Amino acid sequence: MSDILQDTLSGINLQESTETKKSEKKTREREVKEASLKIINTITAVEECAKVADIITEAKKEKIEEKEVIKILKDMRKFDIVYESKLDCYKTV
Repeated sequence: MSDILQDTLSGINLQESTETKKSEKKTREREVKEASLKIINTITAVEECAKVADIITEAKKEKIEEKEVIKILKDMRKFDIVYESKLDCYKTV
């Protein structure tokens, strides 16, 4: 195969790989958001609000890392999906 063709094919494969990774990342973010909302709703059904520590504890049972929970909580606050009713304690809007 010519070098130009090989370089073109390598570039296409790299682009497809990058797009696949972006898609997988978006899917994971959506899964983490949905799981976090479910956790918050479950906790707030019996408690006044969902404490961050409790959200993280439950999220770990779902194989979600603490840093993912913290990031998604910030994102959901930013987009008014959840709010901090007390320090480190969340409710859905």
